[in-house]
Order: sequence, then C-alpha cells, then structure tokens
Amino acid sequence: PQLTEHYSSLVEHSLVGVYLIQDGVFKFVNPRLAEILQCDRSELIGKAVLDFVAPESQAIVAENIRKRISGEEKAIHYETTCLRKNGERFDTEIYGSRTIYQGKPAVHGSLLDVTERNRAEEALQGSEERFRRLSANAHDIIYRYRFSPTRGFEYVSPAATTITGYTPEEHYADPDLGFKIVHPDDREQLDRLV
Repeated sequence: PQLTEHYSSLVEHSLVGVYLIQDGVFKFVNPRLAEILQCDRSELIGKAVLDFVAPESQAIVAENIRKRISGEEKAIHYETTCLRKNGERFDTEIYGSRTIYQGKPAVHGSLLDVTERNRAEEALQGSEERFRRLSANAHDIIYRYRFSPTRGFEYVSPAATTITGYTPEEHYADPDLGFKIVHPDDREQLDRLV
C-alpha cells in the first residue's frame, strides 16, 4: 500500500504524460497528459487513442500498440505526431510497455511533448547550415580552435587551402599547424596572444 501511494503520487505529479491503454482506448491518464492534449481527464477515459494521433502517424502508433499488447515487443520508444483536442499538431516522444490490467494485456507508458525541442534543433541545424555555406564561400580563413581539454582545430574553412597551402584536414590532424606556419617575425606576438 505504501509503495502504491508513492507511485500514485509520482504519476499524478509527473511532468510527463502517463497513460494506460487497453482495447485501443485510454483507461487512465494523469493530469499532465490531459493538459498536453488540452482535455479534462474525464473526457479522455474511454476515448480512442488514435483520435489523438495525426492521420499519417496512426498506422505506426496502432502497430506499436499491437506489438506491445501481443507481447511481440515488451517496450517501444519512438517519436510521432499527435493531435490536441482542438486539432493542433505536436511532436511527441513516447515510451510504452506491456502490462496486465484487470486480467487483460494493456500498454502503460509516458508521452512527452517535444515540439519546442524539435523546433530548436531544426533552427540550430538551419543556422549551422547557413554558417557552413557562408564560411565555405568566404575568401578569408574562418576557424575555431580549442585550447582545452585538448588542443586542436574544431573547424577550418576551405579557404585555408588557398591561403596556407594546407587543407582543413591537415589542420585537424596537427593541432600545432596553425602556429607552425606563422612567420618567425610574428611568432612572439602570437605567443603573447595565446
């Protein structure tokens, strides 16, 4: 009883959505899942799970539920697109596993709204791609050098080959190459900077 009380408290106050599915419908949802789906908990009990899944994702979600119910796969972790009550789409990360509920197979699991995380990752990838295109076409050497924990070039633009005669790959292979190619008259000044 004490463990059940602690588990119940954990589920009720979880920051991720927690659910129990049986016969294709929700048998239990915690407050966070109701909040994510923008429904009252009472509205969700007995509702078809696929009503909250984007049409293009329904087949994979149905198949993953089937695999868990049948015991073909005990647990599955995947990302998919779901729908809120108002039809708004959002990205989810789902972890579900097989259980027995009232003597019948069921799926219990968690659902995390990862929409903002995915948008941030896409924005970062776009930013990195723009940087790479700009640096690839720049006539100056653009580089990033790491001093610790180990020294070495993290990035060297293609212009390095034209200007120094050494390819970016040669710079990556020799952490001291950038210092070795500095004219002897300028080494003292470089040593003061680093």
